[in-house]
Amino acid sequence: MPTSRCSKLLVGSTSIRQNVEILRAVSVHSDTFIDVGSKIGQLVTFAAAYSKCAHVSGIEQEQVPADFATENGIQFERLMEHFGEQPRPFKLEKYDFRDEEQRRISEEQSNNYFSQ
Repeated sequence: MPTSRCSKLLVGSTSIRQNVEILRAVSVHSDTFIDVGSKIGQLVTFAAAYSKCAHVSGIEQEQVPADFATENGIQFERLMEHFGEQPRPFKLEKYDFRDEEQRRISEEQSNNYFSQ
């Protein structure tokens, strides 16, 4: 399965402009998009609102950012509902992508990855 990868190092939060550039760089159209090292889920929720992806996932291995991502996901869904919008399906998960079984499952489900 072919993959698109954007490998520039990003640390910290990204701006809306950077999020748009990231999604354009990986040519996200109708596939599943996985953000590895998704931190608080900012790019994931943006992709769920902005892109035409079939599904968007964020994977974070650290507990504190993963907890914030969960709360951000809840608030994002409330915000979208408030404005009468329906985001693309998305999921924010906590696990270590270096785990071989988890990586295999994720790779089978997606051909677009972004790693921060």
